Amino acid sequence: MKIRIDDLEQFKQKALQWASSFDVFCCLDSNNFSDKYSKFEFLLAVGVKTELAVQPGNSFDQLEQFRAQNAGWITGFLTYDLKNEVEKLQSGNPDYLGFPELYFFSPVHLILVKSNEAEFISGIAEQVADEILSQELWDSHLQNDLKLQSRFSRREYVNAVGQIKQHISRGDIYVTNFCQEFFAKNTAIDPLAAFLALSRISPNPFSTFFK
Repeated sequence: MKIRIDDLEQFKQKALQWASSFDVFCCLDSNNFSDKYSKFEFLLAVGVKTELAVQPGNSFDQLEQFRAQNAGWITGFLTYDLKNEVEKLQSGNPDYLGFPELYFFSPVHLILVKSNEAEFISGIAEQVADEILSQELWDSHLQNDLKLQSRFSRREYVNAVGQIKQHISRGDIYVTNFCQEFFAKNTAIDPLAAFLALSRISPNPFSTFFK
């Protein structure tokens, strides 16, 4: 089932608001960046038919089996520490989130948008479209009183950069992606409001919201 969309931004916000009532959904958004090779500009995969959540071990074998059992669309993520399964590496950083190292799901509902036309792939496509279009948009509020902290002190950060420069000078490595984590304790935010605010500030071509 396909419908014409007159206001794309409003449709995306309504669709995300509708999807947020589900335990699991994935949104991929190009934010109007055109690419002649792309098959869609906005994708929303909602609800779980089947899912795969993998802890360290034979992750890729399990994913291959899951793919074979689910021939349609699947969406998910691979985490950085899967490198430990393909090379003799290990990670020593603390994990404060506890995500599975690999997660994929087969969606109940799939919405694809391109050229101001939305395609609904669902057993109840017409109902899904009606529920989205009838959404009353929330007045989403993003709190701005969060007290962010860094895992690094300034001295620790400068020392780490110095060590990286020494590694590069010696030829141990030629590039690195050095990151630091910012966090806030004992607080709560609206993830969807945060995503929408970030998208307005910085509308990147590979934006993703994954619940």
